[in-house]
Amino acid sequence: MRIGCCSDTHDNLKLAQQAIETFTSANVDMIVHCGDIVSPFTASLFDTGIPLHAVRGNNDGEWALASTIEGFENGSGTYHGESAHLSLENHANESSDSTVDIAVYHGTSERLVDALLGCGQYDYVLRGHTQTNSRTV
Repeated sequence: MRIGCCSDTHDNLKLAQQAIETFTSANVDMIVHCGDIVSPFTASLFDTGIPLHAVRGNNDGEWALASTIEGFENGSGTYHGESAHLSLENHANESSDSTVDIAVYHGTSERLVDALLGCGQYDYVLRGHTQTNSRTV
């Protein structure tokens, strides 16, 4: 499964559109937005038919944003609120029925990020808030 991950689009329509175009050309199966979409008009750009999982960022207007995402065509948008636990089938290992567990959180509390990383429950922790690209394995 290919997952496109972004965060902190902050109503920058050009940036959000570039991310969507990158994800579409990469044939991702799912998009995860780690928060700070900010307004419903930016969220609507993500109504592409590719399933979107989004969590709340510290700049998001929760109720209007949630109803916009939950109203995507074909039910392809899921707004999880403060955080999400995604459990996905591991297609990379065909001989196993294993799952890949992903924590998604905006990242406003470094203590919570550290707890998610250290608890051993997740294969991946996706976060935003820092406005930097960070990949740690």
